[in-house]
Amino acid sequence: MSSTTGSNDVVPAITADTEMTETERAIWDAAYEAGRKIGFKYGRNRGYKQAIGAVKMKIADMPSEPAPMPDEQELKADVPLSSSIDVIGLSERTRNVLKREAIHSIGDIFKYDEDDLADIRLLGKRGIDEIIAKLMQVGYTYRAS
Repeated sequence: MSSTTGSNDVVPAITADTEMTETERAIWDAAYEAGRKIGFKYGRNRGYKQAIGAVKMKIADMPSEPAPMPDEQELKADVPLSSSIDVIGLSERTRNVLKREAIHSIGDIFKYDEDDLADIRLLGKRGIDEIIAKLMQVGYTYRAS
């Protein structure tokens, strides 16, 4: 179902039943009001066309999915998950072993469970215990296998 704005441009009809997010609905409502106000000054069709064009641009710029919320643990921790493993104070040996395995951030550590860490070459029980202790010092809880 569509309506025209007086030219060849076809604009979808928006009704109360149209499925939209709250943000999209707010943008359309604002565009309607703006179009109504512009329409009084410049003529009805011109005002709506300008407002609908602005809304289409705004909706096209909106992300398709909301930004991810930070992990609950990350909110309680002193250091964000994206921080380098260098900031938690690991020994040089442990840090080098992790970097060799392409584990560069705190978040990367959480991709491995304790058994996976134990499978990393040259990372023994002492290194795993050190990682868990350092994560606890900055506010993270590492899950047991």
